[in-house]
Amino acid sequence: MPQPPPPDLARALRAAADRAVPTGALRHFDRAEAEAVATQIETFWRRLGFAIEVRIAVDEDAAGRRTAWCVRSNLVDGLPPDAVVA
Repeated sequence: MPQPPPPDLARALRAAADRAVPTGALRHFDRAEAEAVATQIETFWRRLGFAIEVRIAVDEDAAGRRTAWCVRSNLVDGLPPDAVVA
């Protein structure tokens, strides 16, 4: 199992991730947008040497109607699990 990076590297990775993901008003994705965002996230972390799990999913309301496409991942507070320093 890979060793977690030192705290300075973890902080640098978090700062890079914060810069890479645009911020703004929360809005819903259609399927194509969710797929594009999932690809961007996976590509960003792969280029830094981390293998992460990213997938798209559909959120549904209580009646089973689609409400939004979302991106799900195994990131922990925005970092790959191998980069998390306790």
